[in-house]
Amino acid sequence: MSQYNNTNTFHPQPTNTTITSAPLTRGIRSISNCPDVIEALVQVLAHLDPVVEQYLFKQQHDDHQIKSDERSELGVAFDRVCRSVWSLDQGSSEPVDGSALGGLFPMESGISLDFVEALNIVVDACRGNFNFCKGMTSNWIRSDDCPICGCKSASERKEEFCSIKVPSNQWKEFEKSGVLNLKEVETIEGYHCDVCSFSKPAEISRSISQAPQILILQMDRFCFDYETFNVVKKNDFYKVYLNQQLKLLMENNSLESYELVAVVNHYGLQTSGSYGGFFLNPTNRRWYKVACPNQVPTLVEDFSTINNVSNYVYFFKKAAEKKSWQSTALSSQSVSDISFSFTNEEDCEM
Repeated sequence: MSQYNNTNTFHPQPTNTTITSAPLTRGIRSISNCPDVIEALVQVLAHLDPVVEQYLFKQQHDDHQIKSDERSELGVAFDRVCRSVWSLDQGSSEPVDGSALGGLFPMESGISLDFVEALNIVVDACRGNFNFCKGMTSNWIRSDDCPICGCKSASERKEEFCSIKVPSNQWKEFEKSGVLNLKEVETIEGYHCDVCSFSKPAEISRSISQAPQILILQMDRFCFDYETFNVVKKNDFYKVYLNQQLKLLMENNSLESYELVAVVNHYGLQTSGSYGGFFLNPTNRRWYKVACPNQVPTLVEDFSTINNVSNYVYFFKKAAEKKSWQSTALSSQSVSDISFSFTNEEDCEM
């Protein structure tokens, strides 16, 4: 990883791509009558750029929508909640009713629904509605050259997914270099040569072949303990900076740049607990805290509280390319307050 420059310091500037047609308080609503995991999920997803663009600019145009009868019941319920969050009626203090959406999730008695499980359910239900559903595409290549007869064979398949679990060692490398390398090589025993039937191991490698608009990374927070045969929670600290660009290493060794836009936290034990988090509201570029249950998101005053040992899932969006002609001065399409711009790196550490 040493061949890449460390680009951890990043000072974002307002650009003409900032969503600014909504009042500064629009989209800040509480969600009621649903489990906290669903409340945290809706608050984060509803503030991702692809979803915000859908409800600010496209909801009045039928050609940008999928008809209700073509979507699942859960997809329709999610759509209604998002419409309420971004409704023009922001004068009401009433929370958005999430009972119809929350009631569609499989909730077993005594077992908490995991955030990543709920995320996958929503993405499957809303596939085709929003860009964030397109997810990452990985390329799996199997190579099992035979050492006896010299037969060379290989197979390849592509797999799409919306989030990926990042092992601790890969995240630690990212903390040092600013580059996240998700490439993996695994040796599988038990393969046989198609020519001489010699039993030999096969090497399977994985790499990211298509970068998504929204990069969703699950931290290695839970693991299975083979001594106790129970799932245990790890309280490791996964460092990230608000003003840092994450560089994702692609299959062709190119780098895609991302910036942090949301964090979901898990508080409590491995089999129970609660969810909350933080999101960056794209309409005013301010960070808000999601404190479940049924509370209106509050403006973050202390940025050091965002990165902590409860961080479970990170959401990054693909960074916009800087144009050579683009001025750093505020344009008529930009907001005048960038709440997480810092003057030096020491101010950014959390």
